[in-house]
Amino acid sequence: WAPQTSLVDRAPYPSNLYYRGIKKWGKSFTDALGQRTEAYVGRNLALIAHEQDLHSEITYWEGKRKLKSVDWGWVTRPGVVLVGSRTARMTLGARAGDGSLSSLVDRYIVHAREQIDRTASLIQARTPPFDRFPSDRPIVGLAVTSEPFYLANSELTEYGARPNTPSLVMSLRELERWVCKPPAEAVTSILDVLEDPDRRTWALSQSLTDGNDLKRNAILDDAWNRYEFLERRSRRS
Repeated sequence: WAPQTSLVDRAPYPSNLYYRGIKKWGKSFTDALGQRTEAYVGRNLALIAHEQDLHSEITYWEGKRKLKSVDWGWVTRPGVVLVGSRTARMTLGARAGDGSLSSLVDRYIVHAREQIDRTASLIQARTPPFDRFPSDRPIVGLAVTSEPFYLANSELTEYGARPNTPSLVMSLRELERWVCKPPAEAVTSILDVLEDPDRRTWALSQSLTDGNDLKRNAILDDAWNRYEFLERRSRRS
């Protein structure tokens, strides 16, 4: 039934199920997935952030327009980290660099950068309720995408202009690794990358260096432990 047996194993990959979900449920599927992604990013941040220092999305009014802040704001001593999550996935055409790349970047990365800039401006202007965030330390942004955009931090025009707020694009995979660092080290590592004119253009998987004592991600460990019965079954067979 399949031209290549490898296609059977790949059929349930999340990258394939994503498009089957859109085909069956449309916008309601992407909306629900976006909420799940936002919540998952928050769960990972909570691994290293104190509860009182991690703030969720804020809804506010600008004239008659109802707007939303970034998904998460993390207050630390080295700086304030503004995090926007996107269920961004690159189509095959975009990966090959065709005309769809610019529209995908505008929809996901550029929009996340604009949201980070707006939130940072409201903090610096001490606009309630954003005055809960301190303005006496650096403010940086992270745009978290479901799948890697490997050149998103480069200065290539295809990936949009740099935002006013120092920001980086990070995949969920990179986030899961980053939150295994000690809290202070995690933030300072982002600040160090942003201050380096070369490293800030790299993918974070290359620009961030891991310590020898990097702990494990408790969320991933818990997920894998739920499937121990599969390993036991395979050993018996």
